[in-house]
Amino acid sequence: MQTKVALAGCIVCNEHGEVMVLHRKTATHNHWEIPGGKIEPGETAEAAAVRELQEEVGVQVRITQKLGSREFTEGGKTLDYTWFLAEIVSGEPILQELELFDKWGYFSLVTLTQRYDELSEGAKSFLEAIAYGEIDVAF
Repeated sequence: MQTKVALAGCIVCNEHGEVMVLHRKTATHNHWEIPGGKIEPGETAEAAAVRELQEEVGVQVRITQKLGSREFTEGGKTLDYTWFLAEIVSGEPILQELELFDKWGYFSLVTLTQRYDELSEGAKSFLEAIAYGEIDVAF
């Protein structure tokens, strides 16, 4: 039986509707991903998503809606990822975890789709959820 891990993250868009992604560059990962991470015991998905944005890029966000969730497998684990639409309420994005991330940026959904092979499994799953109509892209 595979281990199941609950994750949460935020979709943060700029004024052009492009999505914030972070580039993880470690010994085991080299991909673009949506900001987010593990939900800690006793923590809600919403709280985890907000906390992860603060830890990863140093901004405070306000969640405006739950977009959806999806399960996928990676590294022998089943990951249950929940995405929220959020807006930055204070701070400017600056990478905080330089041992994990080397850059960040905003990309259109078209560009992310074109760079599919450069994405994390979570980011790929997000794009698939959009493609299958599980997430409304009117954000």
